[in-house]
Amino acid sequence: EDEVELIKAYKTNTHSFYLFTNSVIVCCEVTSQAYCRIRKRDSFWSIMGSVLSWLGYGVDTGRTDDADPLTKLTSRDRYLVKKSWESIVMKQPTEYGIRLFMRLFEIQPNHQKPFPFRDIPTQELPKSKKFHAHCNSVIYSVGSMVGAIDDNELLESIGLKIGSNHKTRSVDRQALKDVKQAMTDVFSFMTKEELDAWSRALDIGLKYMTQGIEERK
Repeated sequence: EDEVELIKAYKTNTHSFYLFTNSVIVCCEVTSQAYCRIRKRDSFWSIMGSVLSWLGYGVDTGRTDDADPLTKLTSRDRYLVKKSWESIVMKQPTEYGIRLFMRLFEIQPNHQKPFPFRDIPTQELPKSKKFHAHCNSVIYSVGSMVGAIDDNELLESIGLKIGSNHKTRSVDRQALKDVKQAMTDVFSFMTKEELDAWSRALDIGLKYMTQGIEERK
């Protein structure tokens, strides 16, 4: 009863529209047919991921010799990042957001100052709903970049936008480096191959964010 089935697909020359029993509609620039079963509690990106998986996107090719000329990410890198994100982080987005920020504030306590929860003692943050809301929001922002990892132009646009938005919050290069360190520490339970893929993905994502911050100066 907690599953949702694809009940109808509409095809045009360039797009396919998928209607699910919970009224979720997904539009893809593809012409292949697809069928999948998803759960009502799945996020938009989970739904999209299910559809794209049935269409052959996001499949692990195992290739490590096809690095993108711009991002330097291989097919294997992108697969590992997306798979670990959806199967682990997005199962508990708020919890992983809390872990990320708590580690970030351990690395540099001053990073808490620009946030609206600056006056809450650090040790009390995990109990704050205001803090939870921000943690959740950040995880979904990162998720938007993970979802665009196969489209460098889109990935760049999202990174620039996120960076531009953070310029007014006194975020600088060092803060972004600390974010990478915090995420790497939070993901320390992953395999070395997954961590290496994440390191490369974070480098390109933070590069675009840094550009977005500096372009607004």
